[in-house]
Amino acid sequence: MKKIISVIFICCFFNAVIAQSESEILEIQSSGKYLYGIGQADNYRQADHNALDHLITQITVKVESYFEGKTTEIEGDVKEFAQSVVK
Repeated sequence: MKKIISVIFICCFFNAVIAQSESEILEIQSSGKYLYGIGQADNYRQADHNALDHLITQITVKVESYFEGKTTEIEGDVKEFAQSVVK
């Protein structure tokens, strides 16, 4: 009888852990706060690679740069200065 109770307890415990993990995954996917990748394959290595490829397609970078020129004149002495600005 103790073995049956132990088996039932273990099954319930693992179901609770799996359900919690699935709910956390759904929360991450629907929150909009995270980028994530999904990958499916016959083996872990290929699935991991597919998930990384999926994640990479979501990442973008925008870089802007320009120069700001400044000219000052004090009593006929002119100084020019250019500064590179990267955003």
